[in-house]
Amino acid sequence: MKKFIAGIASIALLFLFAFPVLAAGKSAPKATGSYEYNIYGLDRHADFNAISTAIGCDYSWNVTGNYTIDLTVNGAPYTEYLVLQQIEENITGVSLALNPAQTVSKWTIDSGTVIGNDVVINAYWSTNTAMKIQMIGTIAINGSISGSWQDVIWNTRSGDWSTTAGLVTKVPSDGCTGKGTFNYSDANGTYYTVDVKYVSVEENSAWFAGPVVSGNWGNFDKWLFIKVIDNGEPGTLDYTAGDVLNTEAQAKYNVATHATPSIFTTITGGNIQVH
Repeated sequence: MKKFIAGIASIALLFLFAFPVLAAGKSAPKATGSYEYNIYGLDRHADFNAISTAIGCDYSWNVTGNYTIDLTVNGAPYTEYLVLQQIEENITGVSLALNPAQTVSKWTIDSGTVIGNDVVINAYWSTNTAMKIQMIGTIAINGSISGSWQDVIWNTRSGDWSTTAGLVTKVPSDGCTGKGTFNYSDANGTYYTVDVKYVSVEENSAWFAGPVVSGNWGNFDKWLFIKVIDNGEPGTLDYTAGDVLNTEAQAKYNVATHATPSIFTTITGGNIQVH
C-alpha cells in the first residue's frame, strides 16, 4: 500500500490537493484516497479517485534557441555561442562561433536532427563549404546538452562540448490523458471538485492536473496542477506540491514535462492507495 498527498495554493486562500502515484506496468493504473492535512494552520480534507487512460505520457525536445557552450579543440578550451532552429525533428540551424578569434567568419549549420534525447548537428565553414564538422550530443533531463564533435573531412580536430547557458524546450505529447475526481474541503467551510484530465507517473512520483468544476470556492476558470512523491509507509513521510494555473495548455505542459510546483506539505491522517 502506498500513500501520498498533493498541495495547491491560490490568491488569498492557500490549499492543497492529493493525487496518488500511479502504478507502473499497467494500461490503466488507478489510485484512490481519503486523508487529512494542515497548511497555514487550517485543517483540510481530501478524497479522490484517478485513472490514467494512456499507456504513457511523453514529451519531445525542441532545441530552437541561443546557447553558450564550453568547447574544446584538441584539448584547448573555448567558450562559444550556438544558435539553433528546429522544425519537427530537423535542425535547420543558424551558426556556431567555433573560435573566439573568429568574429566575422563562422560555421553555418546546414542540417541536423533531434531524435529522442540525441542531437546531431552538421556544419560547414561559412567561407569554405569543404570544411565540415559534426557535433553529437545528448539532452539531459534538465534541458542541457553535452557531447563530442569532430572534423569530418580531414579528421585533424575533435573535442567535447556542453551547454552552459540556454536550455532545450520540452514539448508535451497528447498521451498523458487521465480521468477521475478530486474533492476538497476545509475547516472554514470551503469546498470544491476538480475534474482530473491529465496524469503522468514515473517511479515513485506522480503529476496530475484538472479544472475546478464545482464548489463554493469559485475560480472555475482555473486549472490545478500537483506533483506528489510516495516515500512509503507511513503516509506522513510523503511529499506533495501544487500550483494554480490559468490555462489548460500550461497544465498539460506541466504534467507532461514533470514540472516542480511551489507549495508542499505532508498528510496528517488517512490513507492513499495505488492499485
